Amino acid sequence: MKKGISTLVLLSFLLSLVPLPVHAAEKEQLIKQEVILAYFDIWSQDGIKWDDTNNDGKPDKPGDRKTETFPYFFPEELLSQYTLTRVEVIEPPPVTREWYEKAGGRPYLLNGEKGELPWDDFNYWCNGWPPQNPRASARLADPERGKAEVTWSFTLHENPRKWALDLTDGTVRRVFGLKDPPYPVWTEENQGWRWVMPAVLLWYGIPKKLPDLYVADLDPGTEETQGGETYTGTVVFGLKDTYDKPVKARLSLTHNGYPITSVNGKIETFEPGEEKEFEFEFTGIEGEPSTLYAKIEPYDIEGDADWEDNEMEITIDPAGVDTGTSRLTFQAVSQNRKITRPENTAKWTDWVTATLRPKKPTPPRGTIVSWHITSATLTYPKNIPISCTATLCPRWV
Repeated sequence: MKKGISTLVLLSFLLSLVPLPVHAAEKEQLIKQEVILAYFDIWSQDGIKWDDTNNDGKPDKPGDRKTETFPYFFPEELLSQYTLTRVEVIEPPPVTREWYEKAGGRPYLLNGEKGELPWDDFNYWCNGWPPQNPRASARLADPERGKAEVTWSFTLHENPRKWALDLTDGTVRRVFGLKDPPYPVWTEENQGWRWVMPAVLLWYGIPKKLPDLYVADLDPGTEETQGGETYTGTVVFGLKDTYDKPVKARLSLTHNGYPITSVNGKIETFEPGEEKEFEFEFTGIEGEPSTLYAKIEPYDIEGDADWEDNEMEITIDPAGVDTGTSRLTFQAVSQNRKITRPENTAKWTDWVTATLRPKKPTPPRGTIVSWHITSATLTYPKNIPISCTATLCPRWV
């Protein structure tokens, strides 16, 4: 009896040493669920001899038992963020409305155009025309490329006129975006039938640990620019300490879309928690604002934990033109806004609007094409008139 107990204890200990599957140990999660569709078509020119539609060397006809595999791909924008572990297919059919809505519906119409496919359309055109005894299985064919394969086995109905979509029907062809018929001339003897197999494909994976690079600061070194003047600014890039390894990063810095070569294109290595500051110079453009844009991105790693803080942009206006003193124009209207008061007849309860019309600035060269007020200072004594000094920001050619 003691020997039996010892054996059980040893067996229990050995079982405890068996490693868990990777996805179990590292918190596998459902990443994405999507509604997928598979079709199988058959064609005959005379209703007797059937074409080989799946190119396997054999005619495809009513009553056949088929096994077909269809590829599906995980979105590229998510592939860099997850290590895919497996896929699973929920294969009714039909796909219930609950599953359809949970999976986000279909972002494309049946003719291939982008647009949300309404449930009623999906239910009629996709749920309503399955082959006999459809069964599906899914496998993760290529995790690195994000490729999955769903294999269907099914039987084509002996009487497709009752159980399949008629591909010679104009409405069916329009709904599914079928433009070119397989035969040069349509006749009443032509037959084309489609069966539809909908399902929900579930993608599972483990989130990748990604670095979090960021732009910490972008200081132009000036609040306004003068044409031809050169300014010295600083830009600070960093790597948050949430990542445990050094990261190579590519730096970008531009002025009005043109690279600032002292920083732009640099490849720098950042330690976790490290920030690096770089000086740069740019030259103001007469009458034009200066837009500085900084960006940092991983150089040899795909993906970043938070792309929103990887870039920063600021715009510095050119120095304004002081137009001197201008007068404000006042207009009073009654409280109910129905009566416009003549000059010097405003009442205490009236609404009063003050309008500033500064003089048009004179450019050092060329012609003004646009201008706007950047600042204005009001000087008002206890009684009118009120004067206003405005600073304008002009652009000229």
